[in-house]
Amino acid sequence: MDQARLIIIGGFAGAGKTTMARRLAKEFNLTFFCSDDFSEAIIKTTGKSFHESAMLGVDIYWFLIAKHLSSGISVLLDTNMHHSYSWGKLDEVKRKFPEVQTLPIILEGPLETHKQRIEERKVAEPEHLNLGGEKFEDVVFKYDLIQKLDRPDIIKIDATGSKEETYKRIEALLK
Repeated sequence: MDQARLIIIGGFAGAGKTTMARRLAKEFNLTFFCSDDFSEAIIKTTGKSFHESAMLGVDIYWFLIAKHLSSGISVLLDTNMHHSYSWGKLDEVKRKFPEVQTLPIILEGPLETHKQRIEERKVAEPEHLNLGGEKFEDVVFKYDLIQKLDRPDIIKIDATGSKEETYKRIEALLK
C-alpha cells in the first residue's frame, strides 16, 4: 500500500469486526486501533463507567488516527460505527486528508445471527463481551441504527457466512 488508507471495520456486536480486523492488520501490516481498547484503558485509568468513557475514547482514537494519517501511515479501525458522532469524525478526517483512501466497511447479518454469536462469545471470550449495555435488549437500537445507515461511502459486507468467506470478501477490497 503506497497511499495511506483508513480502513474501518464496523458493524453490530457479533459481526466479526475484531476477528476480521486483527487478521487484516497482521496480514497487511497495518496500525490497528480497537475502540473497545480505548474505552477499557480509560475505565481502568479513571475508574469511570463505560458510558462515561466511551466518547472520550472515540475522541482519542480519532485524534491518533489523524496523527498517523498525517504521517502517511495507514490505519485499521475496529469499531461499531453506529453513532453519528463517529461518522462526523470520519468526515472531518476525509476533509483534512482528501488524499487518504477511506474504506468504511460495515459487516452485516440478521439480528438472530448476531445474538447467537454474542451468546457463544459469553462462553468462549467473556472478556470480549462489551455490548455497551447490561443485556442484548439494551443495545438492539444500535443494530437498527447500523441497518439504517445510508451513505454513499459505506461498503456493506454480508458476514453471515464463515469467517473465511467474510475475510476473503474484505481482503478482495484491500488488494
